[in-house]
Amino acid sequence: MLTLSAVHYKNREYDLAFEYLDQAISLSQLDSKGYTIKGLCLMEQGQNELALKAFSKAWFLDKNAFSLFFIGHCFENLGKNEKAVEFYERALDEGLRTPDLLFRFCHILLELGKGKLAQKKLNKIIADKGVDLNLSFTAAWLSMNLKENKKALEFLSAMMGLEPVPGPFYSLLAQIYENLGKNDKIETTLK
Repeated sequence: MLTLSAVHYKNREYDLAFEYLDQAISLSQLDSKGYTIKGLCLMEQGQNELALKAFSKAWFLDKNAFSLFFIGHCFENLGKNEKAVEFYERALDEGLRTPDLLFRFCHILLELGKGKLAQKKLNKIIADKGVDLNLSFTAAWLSMNLKENKKALEFLSAMMGLEPVPGPFYSLLAQIYENLGKNDKIETTLK
């Protein structure tokens, strides 16, 4: 039942997904997956208050950090950014490191005028866990937006030679070079 509901969710067939979810949840009320899929369907339909309840139930049942992320996303959709940041930070504290989570957390704090707080959190994560592509990109983007272009360049440079990096890295690097007035490096970066 859960598999069918997930398939219908991915196909954006929410009414069908809800039919299977109601059955799955009634048969297994202690399985968080049903509540998570239900929350995702509700969130996609713009029913964020109801989605919050579903994700909260999922968190209560299995303490999966994705539930915290989804709760934060609902709060963000509702325009409750301070509350969204609270749940995004909890998800980060639980070890979740998705690009979407990192970016949403930093972007909201930057919008709230608390970019330095986001930077401090990223620096702590990097100190504790090391840097990876997602952290490097987000830290560079945040540093650039805080007008710390040299620091942004350091984050990107650390990753550029280690492994193949996706296209957005090069776009961000070109933007940083432009901010630093290194126009000669922009064209070579984007080739």
